[in-house]
Amino acid sequence: MENVLEMPSADGLQERVRALFDEMGGRMTARTLAEMALDRGIFDDMTVESFTLRGAMVFVKKALKVKLEDGLPKAKPIGEHKTWVNRYLWDYAEFCDVIANESIGIVADHKELRGLREWGLDRFGRAPEIPELLVLAETEAA
Repeated sequence: MENVLEMPSADGLQERVRALFDEMGGRMTARTLAEMALDRGIFDDMTVESFTLRGAMVFVKKALKVKLEDGLPKAKPIGEHKTWVNRYLWDYAEFCDVIANESIGIVADHKELRGLREWGLDRFGRAPEIPELLVLAETEAA
């Protein structure tokens, strides 16, 4: 089944959802907005079926990302197809892929955080400080 969020019509659906969000006041939970979009028939049956599968996928991904007693994840998605692999089954190349992807995510999140702070400064004239992202070299303890 094709991922509805990657289909060409997804932009139109997203625009309709954003319009509904604005129409309803622009402040609500994602669940409420989803229920309203379903009630108003914004999504066709095929899209709803795709969402059901996507919901199950979100659930299993959350189950696999769980942190174990050591504070590390049970599994991570590996490779181009993002196949979830138990970390005890990784080879060294897969381990390196995970490290690279996690590093990219941290930098992207920090860039968005900086962007939000700048937006807040423009909108409100003030914004909370955010920590700078520093890459610290590992040093051996003496």
